[in-house]
Amino acid sequence: MPNRRMRENRVKELRKSHGLTVEELAEKAGISHPYLSRIENRKRGLNLPMAERIATALGEHVSAVLGIEGNSIAPQKPTARGLSEDAEPYVAQPGDFIPTIGRRDDNVTRWRIKSNALDLAGIRVGAIVFVDISAEAVENVQPLDRVIAQIYTDDVFGGATTVVRQFVPPSLLITNSSERNEIPLDIEKGEAYIKGVIRGEFTPLRG
Repeated sequence: MPNRRMRENRVKELRKSHGLTVEELAEKAGISHPYLSRIENRKRGLNLPMAERIATALGEHVSAVLGIEGNSIAPQKPTARGLSEDAEPYVAQPGDFIPTIGRRDDNVTRWRIKSNALDLAGIRVGAIVFVDISAEAVENVQPLDRVIAQIYTDDVFGGATTVVRQFVPPSLLITNSSERNEIPLDIEKGEAYIKGVIRGEFTPLRG
């Protein structure tokens, strides 16, 4: 089955707008031109680290390379019913040893990751993550920070889904996955709300 990872990119369009050949851009990005050609023709997935290399070579923002800025993706209002739950609150089991990250406990929550929505960003199924839920963290989220966010339905049941995403300025939340890449969520449009910033992860050790 073809890799579906970040296929909807604008690499070819941007390369041509900069007057570069495939060979020239490949050299600037430090990759082979056949590899770049496969990315441009969407025969090979484009993960975030590679998108950043190409963006740097072009002098463009990574969101432009990924095709997730402006109107490059048709508006689509996501709902909790349309997305799977990526994380759940972590409840320590008797004997679990839980490390600390040097932050006040009342500003840190722990979540168990249930999907590979950010596996290419180092967050895999089964990991326990520390999430900084302080107002300072949420208000000052940094480019490419990994975050916990929630999406709410508009129905009478008031459903919500917890997702893990990566922040791309100025307002997008994206997946970075080897398995699936959902449509970006726009926090300025109220499509999702950042609940906290992931500061680290661990695997529980049993005493």
